[in-house]
This record gives sequence, structure tokens and C-alpha cells, in this order.
Amino acid sequence: MAISIGAFSISAFDVIKIVGEINDANQIISDGEIYEVDDTPQGDDLVKKYVGQKVKVTGKMRIEGDMRIL
Repeated sequence: MAISIGAFSISAFDVIKIVGEINDANQIISDGEIYEVDDTPQGDDLVKKYVGQKVKVTGKMRIEGDMRIL
């Protein structure tokens, strides 16, 4: 499965790099796109330490319905 995000296409579970801001709803907002932060120890740590800050994240993305989860 491939999807298009902005100007590029990716397959589910591809490793991607994004720069965006972490919000208190466990999301990363990057160029108007919303990525859900996965409920993992790494994801929980990311949100706890960097909420409200701009971050550069590298991770595997999966698609569930219309949600992009990193």
C-alpha cells in the first residue's frame, strides 16, 4: 500500500523523517499534516519530554484508517 503525503509517496511501514511540533494530544504536526505518536515507551518519552517543542523524528509509519502513526 502506498499513500501520498504532500509531494511524496510512501508505503505503510516505511521509515520516514519529519520535523514538527509535539502537542499534548500525542501528535506531531508537520507542515499541516498530523501524525499520531504511537503508544510505545519511545513515543511516551517523546511526548513527555518535548511537548510544545519542535522536533526532528525518524521512525516507522503505519496507516490505520485515515491516521498516520509514527
